[in-house]
Amino acid sequence: MDKKKKKKIIVVFVVIAVLLLIWFLIIYPLIDFNKKEDLVLDASKDYFEKNNVFLPEEGEMSTVTLRTLYEQKYVDSMKTTYDKDFCSYDKSWVKVKRKNGKYDYYVYLDCGKMKSDTDHEGPVIKLNGKDEIEIEKGSKYNDEGIKSVIDNTDGKMDVKDVDVSGKVDTDKIGTYTIQYKISDSFENESVVTRKIKVIQTLNKVVEDSTDKDKIYKGNDVQNYIMFSNMLFRIVGLNSDGSVKIVASDNIGTVNYDDVDKWLNDYFYDHLTDKSTKYIVKGSFCKSTVSDKNVDTVKSCKGNKKENVGLLSISDYNNSVIDGNSYLYPNNIAWTSNNQNDNKAWAVRTYFSGNGTSKYMSFDDKYNFAVYPVINLKKGIKLIDGDGSLGDPYIFINKSKARAGDNINTRQSGEYVSYGNIKYRIIDVDKDGYTKVVSDAVVMTNSVGYENKDKAKIYNPEKKGNVGYYIENDLSKLIKTDVFTKHEVSVPIYKTVATYSGKKTTKKYKVKLSAPNMYELFSGTNGSSGYSYWLINSSEEELRKYLVSNIDVIYYNSVPNSEKAGIRVIGYLDKDVTVLSGKGTKTNPYVLEK
Repeated sequence: MDKKKKKKIIVVFVVIAVLLLIWFLIIYPLIDFNKKEDLVLDASKDYFEKNNVFLPEEGEMSTVTLRTLYEQKYVDSMKTTYDKDFCSYDKSWVKVKRKNGKYDYYVYLDCGKMKSDTDHEGPVIKLNGKDEIEIEKGSKYNDEGIKSVIDNTDGKMDVKDVDVSGKVDTDKIGTYTIQYKISDSFENESVVTRKIKVIQTLNKVVEDSTDKDKIYKGNDVQNYIMFSNMLFRIVGLNSDGSVKIVASDNIGTVNYDDVDKWLNDYFYDHLTDKSTKYIVKGSFCKSTVSDKNVDTVKSCKGNKKENVGLLSISDYNNSVIDGNSYLYPNNIAWTSNNQNDNKAWAVRTYFSGNGTSKYMSFDDKYNFAVYPVINLKKGIKLIDGDGSLGDPYIFINKSKARAGDNINTRQSGEYVSYGNIKYRIIDVDKDGYTKVVSDAVVMTNSVGYENKDKAKIYNPEKKGNVGYYIENDLSKLIKTDVFTKHEVSVPIYKTVATYSGKKTTKKYKVKLSAPNMYELFSGTNGSSGYSYWLINSSEEELRKYLVSNIDVIYYNSVPNSEKAGIRVIGYLDKDVTVLSGKGTKTNPYVLEK
């Protein structure tokens, strides 16, 4: 066979192959699709003949979906040619329109890549303005309306024919929807929506209740805000628009010398990752205030910027209304101001022989209550709460623990309950053990610190010592199944305890121990009214550490006869799980093992 004949034969085979390909891939599937259209069309006529009450009135239109025809057995399930795609039951339909007494039928099938040419698209609705809007709570909402409505068959349509529905309650935080709906002459419906988010920004809340100096003068029972699982209170606005908040409760007990280190290292590291994203560094006032103007100072220039600080004397003075302030603590708490190189100012409202006093100066080695202050970035959106103690403002969606979740996935500040005792999470160590402290005194003022041998150092191995009592006797009185033995360090100072002071340590492996005054939530008595021992020790015979019933750390010349209660520290085992609860003070996580 010569080359020319060979070439012609190859061309013929190629042409035949192409034609067969066109037939199988295009022509035959199209013929098959048209047959399906005719089949559905006939089925719909049969359907309406048997259900003539569904036939339309003059000038109107009725629709039957492929799903109805299939479920009522007018058609079988349908696939495209070669069984690749099912025809959609809900997107495929037959419409019948009555005009001049006659019924006209129109079929539309949606079978994957194969679709009928029948008009099936609704009009295009374009809105004026954005389709998602944020407005401040309490403001007025005016809908911007519709820009245009255009249909592929009917052309430009009257915007007045669009059905608008939905309401916006601008007095309540939430997301509301306005719906715009219209159909063309072939009854193809289009629906678009506009979301209106009614929000409340923290800045707006504070601005509405501040004076010309940006000092918060709002209702002092409605200025609570939740931050990193801790309750804070609003102080006021800073010049950069950030909002200053202060802890509602004593978070820790620290000497003034080390308070900045404790706040910006230890405390800051225990905040949740979500919370720290909202902090802006602030310039906290640390100027020296003399005895002469302590009660009248109203302004102060800030020092270097830090993530966390303390309220200044000027902050307290500026918050006074009718001689009192919601910021005054019940215990002795450090302010950010010095009196001189060796002393710093603390604040507490108390009655003395000269009347009501607020400020006292103490040696900066003393340990007193700390109320951390944080500046929150401008524009934070509140998502819940009314600012009251029972329903504080919330701006961070908290992850919720589900039944069966390990407790070591939870966060500092959350509450847990076991054996009718409530605990608070301090942190989770690198090995997965969850450190907790009892929320209240579990044993009242009935325990001495040392035995007859004058064991002045906290020692869980020395019978008669408070540490021995906690580990061996108290552990028999409360449920400890969920706790594991864990190494604890007893700090032993030469003289007075300070956060960064030189000390030696002794390590013991125990289930329970006393709190360290420098740990979160350990140096505050709450409302229990009982004093309790701390783990901090000193080599000086008469120097022992306890928290009094007014949250003051006692350590000078504590006699051997002194009795105090017990709050406990413990480590929850890694396999302890959540049974129920939300981790709040009123609804703590209930634990099981």
